[in-house]
Order: sequence, then C-alpha cells, then structure tokens
Amino acid sequence: MLVRLWALLVCLHAAVLAPAIQASAVIDSIAFGSCLRQHEPQPVWDGIIASEPDLFLFIGDNIYADTEDSGVLRDEYAQLAAQPGYQRLRARCPVHATWDDHDYGANDAGADFPMRAASEQA
Repeated sequence: MLVRLWALLVCLHAAVLAPAIQASAVIDSIAFGSCLRQHEPQPVWDGIIASEPDLFLFIGDNIYADTEDSGVLRDEYAQLAAQPGYQRLRARCPVHATWDDHDYGANDAGADFPMRAASEQA
C-alpha cells in the first residue's frame, strides 16, 4: 500500500515535470540507481531494462564530473547519454534525476559551489 501511494505521488509529480507521464498512468515498477561512472562499462542497464520499470530515478552522483568548467560538465553528461544501455532505458521509460555533489561540481560541494548556476544550465 505504501509503495503504491509513493508511486502515485511520483507519478503525479512526474506528470508536472514530464508531460509524457500522465497523472492517470499506473506505475507498478520503479527502478533507481546512483553513483554511475560515465567512463566505465555499464552492463547494469541490461538488468534494469529487463526488470521493465515504468520509471527510472537517478538519485545522485548520476555522473562524476568534479569540475568547475561547464564545458567539461556537458562533455561528462554526453558520455552518459552516449551509453547504449542508457539510451535503451530512456527509450523504454521516463528518467528523472536529482543532483548530488559530483553531478554539478566537486566532491562534497553544496549550495555555495560557485559554478552551481552554470552547472544547472549544463
């Protein structure tokens, strides 16, 4: 019951963020992950896709950028986007993410990170 309620809340929240998910959609399966090294092989996507999730949540350290250069940051996200397994997942279901320190700058960086706004744009 709690899982279904949480799934409904995610669905309603996701409907605002991603019009592809309708508020009336039933989300039975949510996959999630974090701490992805974008430069390394990623066989994990095969298992995630095989579980047939209705939604995938990246819950932090979606990449490891550790840079103050927004160009480098864009390149690091492009590395993730180029991963064939990740591309298959995105074709299968919506993907939503939250930031953590490595996603927008430096290890243990917080809201005071000087490149935060530029990182958000990247």
